[in-house]
Amino acid sequence: MQLNNGDRRMLNLPLNLSLIFASRRNPVSGQKSLTGKVFSLLLLVIFSLLICSRPAFALDQPMPIYINPESAEAADTNLGTKAFPLKTIAAGLKQAVRQRNKGVAAQILIYPGVYRESLSLDLKGSLTDAAISLEALPTTESAAVMITGSEVWDDWSQSKNTAIYTHPWRSDWGLAGNPWQEYEIDLAPIVQRGEMIFVNGQLMQQVLSLAELTAGRFYISEPENLVYLYPSDRLDLEQANIEVATQTGIFRLTNASNVSIKGITFKHAAGAFSAAASVSNSTNFLIENCQFVWNNWAGLIISNSQNITVQNSQAEHNGLKGITANHITNLNLTDVSSSYNNWRGAWGEFYDWDAGEKYFYIHGGRFENYRAIANLSAGLWLDTDNQDIVIDHAFLASNAVTGLFLEAGPGPITVKNSIICNNYQVADNYLQTPGLFAWSAANVTVENNLIFGNEFAQVGIRDLYPRQVEGKPNQTGTLVSQDWQFRNNVIINTSPDQKLLVTLKAKPFLDSLQSDNNMWSVAAKPALDQAVTPFQIEQSQLTFQQWQSDWGKDQNSIFLDAQTQPFLPTPPAD
Repeated sequence: MQLNNGDRRMLNLPLNLSLIFASRRNPVSGQKSLTGKVFSLLLLVIFSLLICSRPAFALDQPMPIYINPESAEAADTNLGTKAFPLKTIAAGLKQAVRQRNKGVAAQILIYPGVYRESLSLDLKGSLTDAAISLEALPTTESAAVMITGSEVWDDWSQSKNTAIYTHPWRSDWGLAGNPWQEYEIDLAPIVQRGEMIFVNGQLMQQVLSLAELTAGRFYISEPENLVYLYPSDRLDLEQANIEVATQTGIFRLTNASNVSIKGITFKHAAGAFSAAASVSNSTNFLIENCQFVWNNWAGLIISNSQNITVQNSQAEHNGLKGITANHITNLNLTDVSSSYNNWRGAWGEFYDWDAGEKYFYIHGGRFENYRAIANLSAGLWLDTDNQDIVIDHAFLASNAVTGLFLEAGPGPITVKNSIICNNYQVADNYLQTPGLFAWSAANVTVENNLIFGNEFAQVGIRDLYPRQVEGKPNQTGTLVSQDWQFRNNVIINTSPDQKLLVTLKAKPFLDSLQSDNNMWSVAAKPALDQAVTPFQIEQSQLTFQQWQSDWGKDQNSIFLDAQTQPFLPTPPAD
């Protein structure tokens, strides 16, 4: 523990008591001495100075704060000891802030259970940088710590002897609006809604009229202040667990440093354009072994921060996106799954633009063992001014727009040791290429990857027009796709309709591309007597030999077609 001079003077006060003892006169010799009363008063003053002085350092070991609402002794007026725990996480956060301001690190230890709370932690003006951690206590049982934005509603009324039930509704959130109208983006009304209902853990689909109400759906009638629920013809509502999302954000962290969250599930956060957990203006933040699931819009949003780590965590089954981040310096995602997201967007045929796993303005980003599977959107989308990015051992599969989208960035970006496969195009968009797609992305290295089975093209470089980085009007020049390297990749099409490489207005890419020592393979046999032309360069269909001769690429690469027993990969199990 490092101490400054002020700390040393403060810690030396008890040692200086020896001077007071030395100044006492010996009553036996007749010399004067301090009376016991005056001496005690001096000790009290010195002790008070020690207690009340603000420390400029933190203790090496954090002080635990226990949260256990099931304990008979639990109360938010307790100190949070194991014997006398607090009842709510909110009370634990307040206690942690008090400890932090005294320079004492706080470890909030949370017993398993469902916590229906909405939490906010703003550490602006904090007196020290002592660490705060929120941790689920380990358990051998299946129970977990879940912070949820839903409530259990029991008092439903059956409607006219049907399978439809009603309940008073007071939120009246209405439509959130469309912030992208100036860009001619269509955001259907159903995507602008923020309500969710779960019956026995199963999400009910929201509809916008009573006429659309069928089994498995619900409808909010704001004029009547009622919610209509049609769970199932065979469901006994008296025995069902019905959870209704009522909170629009369940964890907000701002202006923080040295905060960590471990082992917690965040779910059922309601509201459009919101997130179950949001982190902003923070530094040295860690998320570990957490889940962000079944939230209406986003699972986790991180913005305007630095030194952020997310590891061994899942953001899945969220309405629009799992994880998104913007304006981050040093972002590390390791062993993260962001999958099965954008179900609400799909209800309104909204698959791109802001849907999916998007990252903006990341300067220093590492995606290690990142998995994006079966999103109804892009799998991983790096959009605008992403620099110094490494994507290593990623698995991007079966996403509905594209596997990996690199857009409007100066780089450098390295994609290596990854699998991009079986991605498809759910909506018509002439820009998209479901495998690896780039638009105005420069300085990209693609090496040791397996790319196969993606609809239309495995790799697409389509610079419809040059791009500028938004917010940087004084930048010199514009961004185009250029200075790419392809090496040691296996790239395969698996149907006659698929291409290996497609370009559009991408001459800078073609002129500067270094591509060699790859294996290109056409696994699908074309029609009889039809030439194998898996390269589409602008409007020209090229064979592999023409790709080599016309553009001078892949001189030492291997090409296999259906007649030469192509390499057929087997993707790893999900």
